[in-house]
Amino acid sequence: MKLRKLGTTSVSGKFPTLYETDTGDIVVQGYRLVDAEALAQLENVLPNEAAVVVPRELMVRFAPKDNGVREYVSDDEFTDLFRAYRYTVWRLETRSWYGNVGEDKPFQEWLAGKDPGIEWLKPWLTMVREELAKGKRMERVRIVDDPPSDYLRWELRATP
Repeated sequence: MKLRKLGTTSVSGKFPTLYETDTGDIVVQGYRLVDAEALAQLENVLPNEAAVVVPRELMVRFAPKDNGVREYVSDDEFTDLFRAYRYTVWRLETRSWYGNVGEDKPFQEWLAGKDPGIEWLKPWLTMVREELAKGKRMERVRIVDDPPSDYLRWELRATP
């Protein structure tokens, strides 16, 4: 089974975390529920099941919003999609957080008040420059929450 990290609300980026499997199921990593009173209220718990506790924000930010079947796309396939278009590529961004694994460390550094630099972003910027030099257009529309999430403020810090 392959897991794809959807996101985490942890400042350290370690836990609690939400994942999607290659079969479309969701895996929730959280703190095991140990409160006896709360455990007694659970219904029909099977021997191989565990109840975990996660911040509500984890589900709000990262739980899939649709019932459609998702197809996994590797990093290389994703890059190929951006190189395959002929004229314009357009993206609508509606989530307050996109849990991109490559952004985890720089984002955590920024949250801690450090400057993460842009070295981690250079492969993407290089690809964008190459595509724009071919006369192609890359556009996006970003829906901004009020107030914006930390991730959104971080993402927009470099937006002109």
